[in-house]
Amino acid sequence: MATIELGDVSAAPDLVETDPAAGQVRLPPRPVLVAALLVLLLVTMASAAVPPRPLPEVVLATGLGASAFTAGDRLIVADPVSLSGGNQWLSAYRLPDGEQLWRVRMPLPGNAGPVAMTGETLVMSAEWGSVFPSETVALDLATGTERWRRLAWLEGVTETGDVLLWTSRFGDWRRGEERPGTLRSVSADTGAESWSVPLPAGAVRTFRRQDGESAGPGAGAIRQVVVALPSGEIQIRDVGTGQVLRSARLPAPESGRRYVDLIGDLLLLGDDGERAIVAYALDDFVPRWRITRRTNPHEWGPLPCGDLICFFGETGGVRALDPGSGRELWTLERRWGGMLTEGDRLLAVTTEATESMARSLAVVDPVTGEIVGTLGAWNVLGSTPDRGLLAIRPGPEDRTWLVRLDPDSGEYRLLDRLKEVSGDCQVGSGVLHCRRMDGSIGFWRLPY
Repeated sequence: MATIELGDVSAAPDLVETDPAAGQVRLPPRPVLVAALLVLLLVTMASAAVPPRPLPEVVLATGLGASAFTAGDRLIVADPVSLSGGNQWLSAYRLPDGEQLWRVRMPLPGNAGPVAMTGETLVMSAEWGSVFPSETVALDLATGTERWRRLAWLEGVTETGDVLLWTSRFGDWRRGEERPGTLRSVSADTGAESWSVPLPAGAVRTFRRQDGESAGPGAGAIRQVVVALPSGEIQIRDVGTGQVLRSARLPAPESGRRYVDLIGDLLLLGDDGERAIVAYALDDFVPRWRITRRTNPHEWGPLPCGDLICFFGETGGVRALDPGSGRELWTLERRWGGMLTEGDRLLAVTTEATESMARSLAVVDPVTGEIVGTLGAWNVLGSTPDRGLLAIRPGPEDRTWLVRLDPDSGEYRLLDRLKEVSGDCQVGSGVLHCRRMDGSIGFWRLPY
């Protein structure tokens, strides 16, 4: 339900009068009361029709297909690959005024891949099928000047500020465990190598990050490196030195590729060809529990769901597990096919989307799995500082509604009705940036 602001009504005639002597409430005559209520109704309707003050917008004239991302107080825009052989540019704009700070030729061939920032260094990888090998370059964020480059793929930034790269003599970015390669940590400023670890074919690597998850490149800073060797040995390596902190020999898969993942303080091991997954304590390798993936229908996971672990059915449905015991706590029906975590709250997302790709959202009690509130169909972009959610969806008159959702009350507050937005909306560094209908990129300073 939208929140309707009525403005200042202090100057309006009193609808209820109090007689101090009698201590009783005295209503005005009926015709006066009816007229006053009609006036109030008209004021309310007029107020509801008045849109909020538009957020300041800056439009960048970019080519169709350009990609954008925030890096500190800058918006970086990468031109798409030109099939005609034209120049491809990488540009930086200051936030929130949009002043162009620098523009350089795209330092890498192909499409931009993972990007990370550490200090005043911007690191990015790119690949273009088998035409060019994977390459990583580091740029001075203030000037766009190249600092170093390597034939490697960006894995992420470590908590010490270094850059972790994967290099292979095959020259491609693929993380396929059937190929040997070397994990390298290099200085973000100079590219000088601080340590390297060669890994044999069949080794699987993943990372423990500051957010506790083993997400892909661009996620939280890497805290530890976890390596599963074909022999069954599991190594926990220090991210600053590459040295083995602790290791254990755990049962290796009999055939196929090993499944390795981290969720919280758990190490999850399995065989990609089998359904069984065993959870071990990451600190001492003590087995905690064993579960089996379901196959009818097939389910994906496990994945983190706030403080829980979730599996997702291929045709919908969610089941949540206790990470301490592996015990199933609750399930959601097939209508729900995904989960969002915002702070200490869980939001269920419907399997089916609207024509605008918005999906209905519901607030889930993490203890019982009960649906305790609904929020309507929105595309959630992120959180607001006051525990709200920033979301968009198409509205009337070809406008895109930008709102603050309140999961606690189920209400929303309209922030703006954006013009000519086609999609690709992201939030970062206090701004919202989206693709516009004409191929340009617009960004708006958020009101918080």
